[in-house]
Amino acid sequence: MGTGHIMRCLALAEGLRDLGHECHFLLAEGISSIEQRVAAEGVVLSHIGDPTQDAAAEATCRYAASIDARGIIVDGYQFSARWREHLRGIGRPVLSFYDYAPEGALAADIVLCPSLDVAEPAIRQATAGALWLCGPAYVLLRRDLRRALAEPPLPWSERRSLLVTFGGSDPMGLTRPVVLGLAHPPLPGTRIEVVIGGGVRDREGLACELSRLCPGIVVHVNAPNLGTLMRQAGLAVSAAGTTVGELAAFGVPSAIVVVADNQVEGARQAAAKGWCRMLDERVSPSARTVIDLARQLWADVKGRGAMALSASSAIDGHGVTRVCDALMGTTARAGTVLAAS
Repeated sequence: MGTGHIMRCLALAEGLRDLGHECHFLLAEGISSIEQRVAAEGVVLSHIGDPTQDAAAEATCRYAASIDARGIIVDGYQFSARWREHLRGIGRPVLSFYDYAPEGALAADIVLCPSLDVAEPAIRQATAGALWLCGPAYVLLRRDLRRALAEPPLPWSERRSLLVTFGGSDPMGLTRPVVLGLAHPPLPGTRIEVVIGGGVRDREGLACELSRLCPGIVVHVNAPNLGTLMRQAGLAVSAAGTTVGELAAFGVPSAIVVVADNQVEGARQAAAKGWCRMLDERVSPSARTVIDLARQLWADVKGRGAMALSASSAIDGHGVTRVCDALMGTTARAGTVLAAS
């Protein structure tokens, strides 16, 4: 899975810690740079085996009991229905993210899906009694993004940078060809900000290569200032997923590239709202298609302005507070919260 799953859990962990709760992350596997980021926020990190196995479900329950967890956040579409039922059986409230996977919302007290306005009737029936948190009001922004969003908005005329980010690992390898295609021929008066995630293979080598292309390219590895980069961007070329809501919060018109089945519906709804243009690259990813769309959007200043207005008016940045309030409403007292991913 993408590192966006870890980042949205981190956003909730930050909000919960601000309320005085201790947070633990229980991971099946991880990336060292991402784990360092999580640990830096004061979150306790532990690892477990394959989470789809009964033994791992039992181990997760034992871990939750050992820290006296008052709530459990489950993020991952690889968790089976049996795993989820086992976890819920220990009597602690469960919040589950829903990513359009059939079993993704089962056995939960709260179901969270910011990219979906209203849950499908069949899924709601399968989760009878669960509280659904749907829509842009529940988009989760990490603390660094919320701080950048609180700054006075940058005038549209001053947004001269084009942001390129294909997630924490860029599984389709689109960063290099897309940046090359945007750099040659150059876009006059444009700075290209490239964000390379901690899970990208040979990220340091890629960063060196792209930095040498031309003076107008600035490369960031693990970008601790992502909120500032979004705030300054006049256009983003991005993978689909959690980044879509983050870009919308900053009013960044975007070309969104879908590379996984569970990203399709969320990207379609964002495009229908006018936040972005969507490209479905699941079967045969084409950097040329992405480059052509990005150049077309960059040339359409009026169109980008309309997209920016539509996006920024939908998200107020308080999603973390709303979700934390909902989760705390299901717990008896302040305590420890466990996130399993």
